[in-house]
Amino acid sequence: MIKKEIGLPPDSGGKIELVSSNTNSPSVLALETYSHYGPAGLSKPLSVICGPAQIDRLKSWKALGFGFYSGRVLYRKTFTADDDFKRAWLDLGEVQHYVEVYINKHFADLLLWPPYELEITDYLTKGANEIALVVSNSIANRFAWDVWSTRGRAKAEPSGILGPACILVEN
Repeated sequence: MIKKEIGLPPDSGGKIELVSSNTNSPSVLALETYSHYGPAGLSKPLSVICGPAQIDRLKSWKALGFGFYSGRVLYRKTFTADDDFKRAWLDLGEVQHYVEVYINKHFADLLLWPPYELEITDYLTKGANEIALVVSNSIANRFAWDVWSTRGRAKAEPSGILGPACILVEN
């Protein structure tokens, strides 16, 4: 259902809260700041506050509802390392396009092309660990969203960690 409203609801306090639905798709808010008819009339700067989202498996940003997004996304995972590992490697499988790897809040590496693999032994501790991955894609997806074709006929590219991802250990 498409809903078109002018302005914020009177009791909103100047905020719009997006709430997840039971449709397994993300909440999306589209704001038109300029149209074929001229400025859309924002009276002051727009502020967007984002929060964390849970995903059950790795999939492209398009499958998550963000096919035209260009930018960076943070993935975070905690896990427990057994006491008896000798060496460990992170294998991210397919990544579109590059990824910064942080382990236990320490920068480990920047992986720019395949294979998206890294030895992580020196960054792990026995017990609880956290891996944070900051994935960036190209600006092609932003250009594909250009409905007036001022940037040519760009096509949105797959983005994100497509996997399969795993941690390999040597005991």
